[in-house]
Amino acid sequence: MHAVVFVVGLVGNALVCAAVRRNHSMRTVTNYFIVNLAVADFMVILFCLAPTVAWDVTETWFMGTALCKIVLYFQLEEFLITD
Repeated sequence: MHAVVFVVGLVGNALVCAAVRRNHSMRTVTNYFIVNLAVADFMVILFCLAPTVAWDVTETWFMGTALCKIVLYFQLEEFLITD
């Protein structure tokens, strides 16, 4: 299920950004806000979902102490912002 969310999230957000970039008529303030949300979601998928899935599957953290603290910070900030 994580893989499906990862792939659909990356592809879907990339398509949103590409659609607004290619079509000049879609370059409105509202669509720029939507692109901003797509980029933020893209970053959450890369910085939060990917390391968490790797850790859940292998039950080992391979990315070092510094990245462990950084990923935990990003995940905590995401929780506090959305809560």
